[in-house]
Parts: sequence; C-alpha cells; structure tokens
Amino acid sequence: MNAIRLGAALQDNPAWHRVVEARKSPLKQAQLIGFDTLFFLLLRTLSVQRAENMISKRLKIRGRALVCPYSEVGMDVDKPFQLEMLRTEMAKQGGL
Repeated sequence: MNAIRLGAALQDNPAWHRVVEARKSPLKQAQLIGFDTLFFLLLRTLSVQRAENMISKRLKIRGRALVCPYSEVGMDVDKPFQLEMLRTEMAKQGGL
C-alpha cells in the first residue's frame, strides 16, 4: 500500500490515531491493540507475523511489517537538527 492510500485509509480511524499518539511507548501501543498483544510482548513471544495479524485485525486494516537492517529508517526526523544528524550519518554510509 502506498503512503497516499495508507493516509486516506487511516485518516478517519480513531484506533490508529491512539496508536500513533502512543508511538513512543511500545507497551502503551500493545495495550491499545489488546491485552493479549501486551501479554505476548511482555513474554517476548510476539513474533512479527503475529503482530501483523493482530494489528491488522484490530485496526481493520491490511498491513505488513517490513524488517529492515538499517535503524536509520526508524529515526524521528521532525526537527531540523534530527534531519542534519540523519544526513550526516547517511553521508558516512554513502547513502546521500
């Protein structure tokens, strides 16, 4: 699903908005998705596949998790200094 279709699909989804608001707390996100998700997370038995299925079902969306070896893709870049940090790191790695 591309970002445009994703944005349109989630725009009116209150459950998604609550998950995004809790983006800095994986435990809070798991609680919002369901206590069983929180239980699996705490026991460290929540697989990527299980998380995909649970989240898709509970938020009524079709989604996929993308496993990526590059931690930079998960970095917050909503402040100018964060963008500069990312650019510097990517340049070191030959990405920019």
